[in-house]
Amino acid sequence: MNISSQVIEVLDSVCEKFGIAIDWSQQNVLPYLEDLSGKYIKYEIVTSIAWIIFFSLAIIASIKGIKNILKSCQSENYFFEGDEEVGSLFILILAAVVIVGCIGITIQILDVITCCTFPEKIILEFLREILSKAK
Repeated sequence: MNISSQVIEVLDSVCEKFGIAIDWSQQNVLPYLEDLSGKYIKYEIVTSIAWIIFFSLAIIASIKGIKNILKSCQSENYFFEGDEEVGSLFILILAAVVIVGCIGITIQILDVITCCTFPEKIILEFLREILSKAK
């Protein structure tokens, strides 16, 4: 069983849940599905790039924040006026943002790689998700 027949089976199951019957012999259905699949893959790539940019900005801002807090703790004028615990808490929070950002960037890069090398996997995962929600 090839990928296209699996996609058709999943689409038939999804359409059955919504009470829609598709005649796969029509010549305009498959080109439309190919176009729709291409648009979905482009959407996945663009949203992944947007998330990568967001995570990157969060990491940069967090690193600058950590540097500023550490710099203010070393000077005579404490940024938090003697409240080192608050400074330490902010450093921990910003460090967590850096870690989450790195994980998020890694996941999004893997999504882009998958979209470029094996787009059928992304489409099948999307269809399975729709099918599981329709149950």
